Amino acid sequence: MSERHGDVMRYGWVAGCARVCAARSNRGAAGGKRTRTLGEAPPATTPPDGRSGHPLSGQRCRPDQLRKYGVGKGIGPGPAYPIGFAQPGSVLQFTYPPEPPSQFAGSEWSGAKVLWFVAPRYRGPVLIRGGRLDHPDRLRFNRGMVPPLEMRIHKVFSGPRDRPSYTRLRAPGCYAYQVDGTNFSRVVVFQASLAA
Repeated sequence: MSERHGDVMRYGWVAGCARVCAARSNRGAAGGKRTRTLGEAPPATTPPDGRSGHPLSGQRCRPDQLRKYGVGKGIGPGPAYPIGFAQPGSVLQFTYPPEPPSQFAGSEWSGAKVLWFVAPRYRGPVLIRGGRLDHPDRLRFNRGMVPPLEMRIHKVFSGPRDRPSYTRLRAPGCYAYQVDGTNFSRVVVFQASLAA
């Protein structure tokens, strides 16, 4: 991946996260809905480097409220729910560094299992990306020495769907997933901590 492509992806993620955070603080504001292409985000004007002025700097780590949707306890507003977090506080526990017998051994990215459940009311594709809110860092997905920066869940014609996955991390902290569909964009905040 080129450095410019990485910057565009990073800035797009921050712009999308900032847009959702702003929408949460202005819940009373009226606005029309439109359908976007998957992964579309407005242009960002501030790099995600943790400096003051960054759209997320100074944000407190406030994990989204727990919701239950048939298969277990998921977090966030949906329609795509990550499942596998300790409560209270929406905590994802992982070990670091990756232990030699684990499938992550030899990588600087450890991880934990997360099941993604998509409610049957939404049938389109889902794009999931993420990053750390309290320090400049990313999160990654699934397998590999350097795991992918995003994960996709394909569209279906009917019914619910789920996707087993791994969320890959290098340090504890406050993180967020950006979950995009063709008619929604959500930010789901969680805390990552080292397992005892």
